[in-house]
Amino acid sequence: METGNSLEILNNSCKNSICQNIREALSSPNPVQIPNIDKRSELFDPIEDLLVKFQKEFKSAGGKCITFEIDRQKMEDKEYARNSISSIYKYVKKEIEIGKYNTVLNTSAKLTRVLHAFEIQTVDSMPTGVPADAAIAYAEFLVARTGHIVLSQRKDQMLYPSINNLAKNLIILSSNSSIVPDLKHLLTGLTYEEQDVANNSGQEDFQFDMLELMRPQKLTDEDYTPCCQHITLILIIEK
Repeated sequence: METGNSLEILNNSCKNSICQNIREALSSPNPVQIPNIDKRSELFDPIEDLLVKFQKEFKSAGGKCITFEIDRQKMEDKEYARNSISSIYKYVKKEIEIGKYNTVLNTSAKLTRVLHAFEIQTVDSMPTGVPADAAIAYAEFLVARTGHIVLSQRKDQMLYPSINNLAKNLIILSSNSSIVPDLKHLLTGLTYEEQDVANNSGQEDFQFDMLELMRPQKLTDEDYTPCCQHITLILIIEK
């Protein structure tokens, strides 16, 4: 068994060794070189295909993505346009019927008319603390690098400051033209310069008050709640 004196000798030896290493490091004639970093360079490599990257990240996170392809040039043909839009909202109606959603909350004023046209029954409000079976929203932006859905109150896109706690099932509509590479590009595109007349200087501000980012989660059907929602994205791919 080691005595107290032997342990003290060992401790002192370790302390002396550490101190010696520190003295040698401080007296070194070759200081550590700080790397020259270009702060203007991008943090990540550019994304080759925004659509492919977003779909991969969204699905791997646990989201359900249903795509509909639309030829923009053919949209001038009224019959083609009507059939294309009809196929999208027929699927929305089918999703509601399969899920047996009795109460569907519409959170986007811009969708009200088209939902009514295709006889999709929705409400625009719910009693406090009572979640709907499902909620419908329009995502103005999609983030490719992370698979996030971005909801905003700009141009009446969202009637609520947050979609959390409204329903445990979310039906989100968006298009591939809404995909941005990452959060930096998103926030850069959503700021505008506000001229300060008094100080004659520009001040950056956002174009709206609220911004909400959501990412799917991999859970069992029983584990989804109004706080951890199951997300079905209906993605319109414009060719």
